[in-house]
Amino acid sequence: MTGARRFNMADAIAAGLFAALAVFMLVQPFLGREPRLSTGDPGPWLLPIAFGVGLLVLSGALMLRALKPNPISPETREAVERLKAVGEDDWLSESMAHGERRALPRLLAVSALCIVYVLTFQHLGFYLATAPFLFLATMALSERTARNAIIAAIIAILTTAVVGLVLTTFLEVSLPRGLLF
Repeated sequence: MTGARRFNMADAIAAGLFAALAVFMLVQPFLGREPRLSTGDPGPWLLPIAFGVGLLVLSGALMLRALKPNPISPETREAVERLKAVGEDDWLSESMAHGERRALPRLLAVSALCIVYVLTFQHLGFYLATAPFLFLATMALSERTARNAIIAAIIAILTTAVVGLVLTTFLEVSLPRGLLF
């Protein structure tokens, strides 16, 4: 045992998908026909560019994390050596691989949710698209219990309401109204 984990495929895939989303966010303001406002006024393209840059930086950090060796604690190393001594090394490597295989469907679910969110945002509106997106993404990444579902629903509704209020009231950003609002 080398004392370090190898390449983390789930983190690398997530980093790649988030980097692609960041590039999409960075390119969109330049493809649109949004009017540029007067000099000194940032215009409606500032937030997508800022979020795109931030997401690109974070996806780079996630990729570095996927590539960086992660030292194993002495207790874990001792347990691995004991298992190895009794011939359980195959079980351990299978178990670690199984953990990464379990993470991949969750990653793909959140990636699909991001795509659906982007595609439905204008049609459904900010509130009707964002709250379900946050709820479903949280549930995809957490253990599925009734308690977690209630907490995820409360957080999704409150986050959507607060972000919507801040954007419309304080920043005077016009959000898509959608079907209900």
